[in-house]
Amino acid sequence: MLIGSVCLALMLALPLVASCGPATPEEATEEIAELEDELSAEKAKSAGLEADVADLEAEITALKAPGEVQRWEPACWAGAGVFWDALNLTCDYITEMSDGRIVATASAPGAVCPVEEQMDAVALGTTEAMCTSLSYAGGKVPVTYVACRGAEVPRSPAELRHLLEIYQGGRIRELCSIGMAEYGDIHLVGNVYAPGGDILASTIPVYGIADLEGLTTRCHTEQAKAFTALGAAAVYIPGSEIYTALATGTLDATIWGNVTEDVAISLQEVTQYWVSKPLLGGPYGETFLVNGTVWAGLSDDLKAIVEAAVQVGSLYNFTTTQAATPKTWKFVEDYGIEIIEWPEEDCARYAEELKAAFATRGEEIEDARFDEAMAIVAEWAAEAGY
Repeated sequence: MLIGSVCLALMLALPLVASCGPATPEEATEEIAELEDELSAEKAKSAGLEADVADLEAEITALKAPGEVQRWEPACWAGAGVFWDALNLTCDYITEMSDGRIVATASAPGAVCPVEEQMDAVALGTTEAMCTSLSYAGGKVPVTYVACRGAEVPRSPAELRHLLEIYQGGRIRELCSIGMAEYGDIHLVGNVYAPGGDILASTIPVYGIADLEGLTTRCHTEQAKAFTALGAAAVYIPGSEIYTALATGTLDATIWGNVTEDVAISLQEVTQYWVSKPLLGGPYGETFLVNGTVWAGLSDDLKAIVEAAVQVGSLYNFTTTQAATPKTWKFVEDYGIEIIEWPEEDCARYAEELKAAFATRGEEIEDARFDEAMAIVAEWAAEAGY
């Protein structure tokens, strides 16, 4: 009876339990849907946060990893003197401002390649960069004959810069850039300007044009054509050989650079006569070149750093040479060098021969860019009153 009573009580309790249970699924459908939407949204946020965290971690890892370091060894035509110092300054600026992403170290002329092959080395990718003299590039990219010194028309670095980079929208500079890019894989970064003022340093006195007859002189490009027309024997040898050639009598004289550059390679030790008038060459604007593929691979900030470095070197080269020139002439005179000034008529005749050399060069090479650049120079000269 007891067992029967318990079973009866349990049976009576079942409806009560059922009546106190949860709501049916139909009643909870809307609430469930809302909760599932909230859950999905939270999961999406979490996934997005995880992705953001992963991206930040990857960026931090990349920044911590050692970056690729480029090593450049640009050379110029000089291994001593102000121009050489300017190249070292340019290299130091590139290295420091790039935080070592480009380690630039100036190399001596000939260490990487002969001076006259510097542009070719950049074009072929043999070297990343060079600060080459356009006087060695004219036979390969004819318009550079004009750009090297502005066809000897401008009288200061500021005038030369205006002619090459500003006048007619910098068309002469553009012509050089196009010509070099066609010649090889080359990007012209910028020019390094200097006062110029080439002098004749000689072992025998040259008091005027009459004394040029038979004189063996180291020079090249338009200067060589002018000196040949005036009776001298013009030859070319690398700058590193000039001192020995003068000391041994292989050369009678040389045109190497301005007075500071001649002293920098100690020509006062092997010559006795220096011509200060006329100065045989005007201001010049050498070119800092970078291999085109290398340049294309640089980030925008590295490109800006290299361009600024070239401008820094150019400013140093100009201002330092300008300040040092009178002091150097005084040093040369005190050293015992006889300083010579040609008669006015001889100075004028040399200038005419130099002008004729550029004219005949245009006839010889038949290059459209050369002709266009010379026409621009003529217009600039007319406006300047030269």
